[in-house]
Amino acid sequence: MKPLYLELQAFGPYVENPQSVFLHKGQKLSEKGIFLIKGKTGSGKTTVFDAMTFALYGGGSGENEKSKNGRNDLEEWRCSQADDNIDTYVSFTFSVYGRKYRFTRKLVKKRVKFSAEYEAGEIDEEGNVIPFFENPKKDSLTEKAEELIGLSKEQFRQVVLLPQGQFEIFLTAFSKDKEKILQNIFESEKWEKYAEKFFDAAQSRKVVLSELRAEIQNSLNEENIETLEELEKLINQQKKELEVVNSKHDDFKGEEKQKQLVEDISLFEQFKSLHELERERKKLVDQKDEFAQKKVDFEKAEKAEVLRSPVEKYERFETECLKREKCIAEYMKDIPNAEKNFEKAKNEYELHNNNSPVEMLSQKLGEYAARETDYKSIKEFRDKLDKANENCSKAEKEYEKVLLELNNAKKNAEELFSNLSISEKVAKDFRDGYFSGIYGEIANDLAEGEKCPVCGSIHHPELAVKIPNSISKEQMEKMEKQAERARKIFNEANDEREICERLSGEKEKKLEVAKGEKSTAISLLKNVEEKLIDGIIDYDMLIREEKKIRKEIEDFLKRSNELNEKVKLNETKFNELKIQIKSAEKEKETAKKELILAKETLDSELKAAEYPNAKAVKGILISSEKRKRMQTEIIEYDKECRDIENKIREKVESLIGKAEPDNSKFEVRQKEISDEKTAFIQKRTQLKSNIDRLSDKFEKLSKKNENYKMNIVQADEDFAFAKKLRGDTGIGIQRYVLAIMFNQVIAEANRMLEKVHGGRYRLFRTDDKESGNKRGLELRVHDNRSPHHKEGRSVDMLSGGEKFLVSLALSIGMSTIAQNSGMQIEALFIDEGFGTLDESSIQDAMCVLDNVRKGSGMIGIISHVPLLEANIPTHLEIIKNESGSKISVV
Repeated sequence: MKPLYLELQAFGPYVENPQSVFLHKGQKLSEKGIFLIKGKTGSGKTTVFDAMTFALYGGGSGENEKSKNGRNDLEEWRCSQADDNIDTYVSFTFSVYGRKYRFTRKLVKKRVKFSAEYEAGEIDEEGNVIPFFENPKKDSLTEKAEELIGLSKEQFRQVVLLPQGQFEIFLTAFSKDKEKILQNIFESEKWEKYAEKFFDAAQSRKVVLSELRAEIQNSLNEENIETLEELEKLINQQKKELEVVNSKHDDFKGEEKQKQLVEDISLFEQFKSLHELERERKKLVDQKDEFAQKKVDFEKAEKAEVLRSPVEKYERFETECLKREKCIAEYMKDIPNAEKNFEKAKNEYELHNNNSPVEMLSQKLGEYAARETDYKSIKEFRDKLDKANENCSKAEKEYEKVLLELNNAKKNAEELFSNLSISEKVAKDFRDGYFSGIYGEIANDLAEGEKCPVCGSIHHPELAVKIPNSISKEQMEKMEKQAERARKIFNEANDEREICERLSGEKEKKLEVAKGEKSTAISLLKNVEEKLIDGIIDYDMLIREEKKIRKEIEDFLKRSNELNEKVKLNETKFNELKIQIKSAEKEKETAKKELILAKETLDSELKAAEYPNAKAVKGILISSEKRKRMQTEIIEYDKECRDIENKIREKVESLIGKAEPDNSKFEVRQKEISDEKTAFIQKRTQLKSNIDRLSDKFEKLSKKNENYKMNIVQADEDFAFAKKLRGDTGIGIQRYVLAIMFNQVIAEANRMLEKVHGGRYRLFRTDDKESGNKRGLELRVHDNRSPHHKEGRSVDMLSGGEKFLVSLALSIGMSTIAQNSGMQIEALFIDEGFGTLDESSIQDAMCVLDNVRKGSGMIGIISHVPLLEANIPTHLEIIKNESGSKISVV
């Protein structure tokens, strides 16, 4: 990291006009190599370092623990002397690996309060800042600074910036604290990542093998055994048990028993079939008499069938005669009612037409139609009157509202005018008091012979008297502003009053016009209403009355037509009834003649067939369908009798010499055979499944066990090595690499220390162990004046001046080695510390710093020591006065 430009405003003691740092007459201070920051105590020298640290990390250069009261709060850093319209900001421009960046933190006035704003970005070749973030937060800038520079704020304070009274922090830090700083500087995290990656791989391999061993053991435990040998023994036991089961099954001879049982069941079914045939034959024998009677009835019915037609013909004509006689009787019964209904309908029709209102209603309808025009116009006049009433009411409300607003505006203007008069009088009194006071101030400073700035005279016979507690200019201006605001408020209120007066006149005229329109509408409506029909108030009601009259006419005519139709209908019914009676009497005579002929024919045929009467024939007649069914049943019965006898004879012949089996034992015998077979199959299946499953398990577990044995030794060795590599049991690879880099830092620091006190001090690293196996980065110092003390002494035992010199050399060594390793640390800032050195030590320190300057590094020093001021050519002088501090480059 190489500082290029620092700008601050209203920050700490720096009030206004942006203060620029790290520029000297157009050239960067970094090009001068070394510069001194000087100034009075409290002028703001350390604030320059605070501003740089604040721009990067959002906090001052002091310790966080001691900075809780504002060191990390931009509002607390705001200059108390700055005006509200001046923003507080710090902006720091720096480069890393040739790329430029700018970080800015601001405090901007928004309305009443100040609000923080943040900016950070890379500067392109044309000087434009390309932002990193769209809406950055405070921590966004801090995290980006740590990423770019490679150091946290605490590490920055220990490597780049040596705060006042804290030079020895890195020097005396524990190994774990040094480790964090060195990790970022030398990017040694990759070694830790390599170690962790190797450890994870070794651990994963060991876990996999452990899981494999657990899987093998769990699988054996499922069988309640411990070893693969026991598993193999269990498989052999299952095989022997399977052989015993197969032998028992063969001895049972279940298939032979099953075959015999099937044959017995088949024989039993044959006997069963014979018994069923015998039962069927018995049923047929039982039906013999029934079918014999059916044959007799069928033969009688066949003989009587020739008389069916004469009997049915006679009965048909007999029924027709009876039917006609019944019709005639019913018609004769209806004749009186039909005649009565016809006479009644004629009387109703005549009575209805004699009282007709059609002529009167038609005349009334004509009168109503003549008045439709008047009724149409009255609706229009009433609508106009409603509109006029509405407009008039609206105008009255608007006028009343404007009057109320006018009264309020007048009252408000009067009150504001009173306030204005008071404010102007107070402003005048303050103005008079101010000028009276200032004349006294001028007179108090005048001497005889000096020119008066008021009148120009050099003689002052009567000087103005200085008034005690005089009015200041600020007080006077404040009162004048108040009077001016009162005048503005009054003018606005007076303008509002004038507007209300104008609106009042307009609304009053509008009200008068509305009243006139309302009066005209009332007069027009009254003229039309005088022409209306009594009881009918509007056009809609008139139309309804016309419809009502038309409906009365239509209803009357409709009723008249209905009554006329009723007369015609009853007349038709009466005439038709008389015709039906004549027709029925004629049909009755014809039916009687046909009945006599049919009776003669029937009697002749009954006599020839030797039947006593028609009733005897009807008793034996059977329908054609039933005769066919009877004939079919008789034929089928005779056939079944012959068939059943043949079947019984065949079945008896097939069973000669065979005994009928006992079917009551079939179920027991089948159960015995089935149970043995089921038990055998289940047992055999279970044993075979167990043998297959255990054999498969044995094969797989044997392979897994062989794999485990082949890899576990190497896995244990790899895991042990990984733990050593990570540092679980001592110094890990990262600490080992850091120790090598730290040795180079120490060597570079010792090279610097050769120029201090004649090379009296030399740093060396120890392997002293901290808690948690953290060791390898502890420092001790060798003093040439104590050569017998081979272990050296702790750096904590150094004096303040010695610690400063050794810390300075260590920081320079850190910067040098870091740059050689690829990290860019091209600056070192020292806040005081030289005051603890004597003149010789200061010369040695300057010699060390001169070597750094020659290496193109930037060194900034805050110090009051005169010897440094004399030896460092470039100075940043902080000038402190009542209006705040300013930076001047000397």
